Amino acid sequence: MVDKNAQMTGKAATINRIIRAARHEFSESGVAGARMDNIAAGAGVSKQLLYHYFTSKKSLFAAVLNERTDRVLSGLLGIDLDTNTPETALRNFLKLMFDQYRNDPDLTNIAQEAIAFHNEPQTEETKFPDMAPALVAKIDPVLKNGIKIDVFRENIDTRYFLAMASLIISGGFTNSYMLSSILGFDTNSEDGLLLWRDYSVNFVIAAILKDPERNP
Repeated sequence: MVDKNAQMTGKAATINRIIRAARHEFSESGVAGARMDNIAAGAGVSKQLLYHYFTSKKSLFAAVLNERTDRVLSGLLGIDLDTNTPETALRNFLKLMFDQYRNDPDLTNIAQEAIAFHNEPQTEETKFPDMAPALVAKIDPVLKNGIKIDVFRENIDTRYFLAMASLIISGGFTNSYMLSSILGFDTNSEDGLLLWRDYSVNFVIAAILKDPERNP
């Protein structure tokens, strides 16, 4: 008799191998250049089995995006924001957001591919729109507490704050060539990354401080 639990575990392990191989292939070659043959070989499965689980390259890329979304948001939602002042808590949150890109070379490439992917008609649905409200709910009390103790200015919209922070921080990676050209140093180097992290975090925080002059 087949053990259903073992069968499900084996299926999950196979899908994880496929997604891991696909993430590498999409990061290296982009969605357009990625080959399903390479992904199947990297996952150690037949092409037939690959198409059994994922009917198209788009559906597989959507699965990769969902896996990255789970990982990124799990980290952001798991950070402790209650044991520090509101300003310090948000600085730590923004630094974590930045360091997720800094410490994961594939994330920048996948994010760049995702921009084009989501602009295409009839794109596969991904998890982020359903998970974003949890991020808003995580940050909203911190902003309200900062307003209450007169550190942050009034009338801050949490959604706009997160949108601005995400754009500035992710843009430092997806547009590194432009940034490096303007700034005159390599924003992909370790020193350059730390300089841009400090500046971008300070810039975002200054936008919500009641007294931005005291921003470091």
